[in-house]
Amino acid sequence: MSALEGKAGVNKVAVHSFDMFHEKDSNILGSADVFLEGHREAVRTEETSVGNLTADANLAAAQQYDSSVMVSIKNGDGIRAQIGTIQDDGAGNYSELPSLVNPASGKQAGQVSQLDIENTLKFNHSLTLLTLTAEQLVQVLEHGVAASGWGSLLRSAVYISVMTRRWHLVPVFARPLL
Repeated sequence: MSALEGKAGVNKVAVHSFDMFHEKDSNILGSADVFLEGHREAVRTEETSVGNLTADANLAAAQQYDSSVMVSIKNGDGIRAQIGTIQDDGAGNYSELPSLVNPASGKQAGQVSQLDIENTLKFNHSLTLLTLTAEQLVQVLEHGVAASGWGSLLRSAVYISVMTRRWHLVPVFARPLL
């Protein structure tokens, strides 16, 4: 293969990638007038808008399959990015803003595209329906906050639809309070 053929192959891949990104960014799935927090460090240590939104979306999807589903528990470890942008005003002040306009794809400010969702949920975790007793649900929830501690990252951060999570950080040998 000549250098010219190699360059043509690289250009072909680049054009295909460009087209694929713009196709996904033009597939609008919703909108948000706020920055949706989904940074890895945040989703593992605190409640975030992307975590809550995806838990609620999973509940809605599960209820389409089985209307008796009452709770959705989302694995926060699968959330990898925010939806929106952080803008610097040049003076060291940063603002969290909704998604920006993308003229190449026709995406308007605040619109959430397939590309945004795929970037945020990179691992494409599947949805599983389980029937749990109240005791089993408490065990799952306690496991979700078991790695909590001052300055630590949650290893199995969970987001729960239709519930508010609250715990009290106590010494390692004690159980979290729900």
